[in-house]
Amino acid sequence: AAPLLDDLATHQSRSQSAMLFSRDRLFNHRTFNGLNTTGSYEFDLGNPSDREVAQQLLRINRWAVEYAKAHGQLDLSQRGNYQGIRNEALNGHPFEFKADWILPDNGIFATDFFYSIRIPAEAGVTSQAA
Repeated sequence: AAPLLDDLATHQSRSQSAMLFSRDRLFNHRTFNGLNTTGSYEFDLGNPSDREVAQQLLRINRWAVEYAKAHGQLDLSQRGNYQGIRNEALNGHPFEFKADWILPDNGIFATDFFYSIRIPAEAGVTSQAA
């Protein structure tokens, strides 16, 4: 009976490790809020879940840049280019993010993101019933 219990304990331990690994690999996907994107991020670009969230963040950034320019909003970016991407690094090496930067297939992309769009005061408050 002891070998069977040892096999069961080993299987449980492996299953728990796999669950923790899966949860860790989905962390950015589970915690990303597209309605409140300001924050610090670290993406493992080889992880499909992290890569998708990084792509979403870059799409939101492109939209926010164009919106801010079209509506004459102040440029609050770190480098005077309207970009919300700040303090960016790839594999621990800082670089300057530009609009034409292409997300690599692998590596660790770390960045802070600042969403500068302000809701106009005349927009009013939406009731919870809506």
